[in-house]
Amino acid sequence: MQQLTSRAAGLKPKLELARASCVAIDGEIAQAALEASEGIKGADKRLADLRLKSAAAERDAADFERAHALAVRLDAKAQAEAKTAARAAQLAEFTGHARARDQVVVEICGALASINDLYGRYFDLTASMARTVPAGATLPVMAMGANGCLGSAYGNLEQMIAAEAFRLSGTSKTARLPFAKAPGMALLHNAPAIAPAAETFRATTAAIISRIEEHVAAVDAADSRKAEEAA
Repeated sequence: MQQLTSRAAGLKPKLELARASCVAIDGEIAQAALEASEGIKGADKRLADLRLKSAAAERDAADFERAHALAVRLDAKAQAEAKTAARAAQLAEFTGHARARDQVVVEICGALASINDLYGRYFDLTASMARTVPAGATLPVMAMGANGCLGSAYGNLEQMIAAEAFRLSGTSKTARLPFAKAPGMALLHNAPAIAPAAETFRATTAAIISRIEEHVAAVDAADSRKAEEAA
């Protein structure tokens, strides 16, 4: 909030000077009155002049008192108006952040809906893979990541998704997805060292296909030998 100039503070030195002037003149009047009572020459005229001067000083002091009181009220009003304006600006900023946050959550929910659809397709395709393994071949047991830390290549991907979420979070401690988890203590403080999950999954798929191809080749070779022997 912008610092306001106090009108009362600017007027206060003048008020204090007027008050001091009144006190000083009162002292002079007391002295002149004493001298007049003692019949000192010129004391009566000096006393009359001081009374006029005192009246003027008292008027000035009274005027400054009223002006200062008004300035205090105006300062308080200006301060209240400034605070109201500052709060209005803060409220507008707060509301802007809140509305933007609404939109972000809408997008998060939309992304989750898309992820949910993709997750369903993943399971459908996994089931289709299992159903279409060539005759004579078997689906190899396959885990992902170092020492299988990312879980089964055919499972619910929970560990892989948690590790990818952790990798994407980087070094953030506040914007980390609630299900993010490091794939092992060694990587707990080194998220950038985690391999992208998509690359790991594609490599695993390539290994599965290679194994199946080996099985198929072996079965084909065995069938060919049987055919030759039968001939």
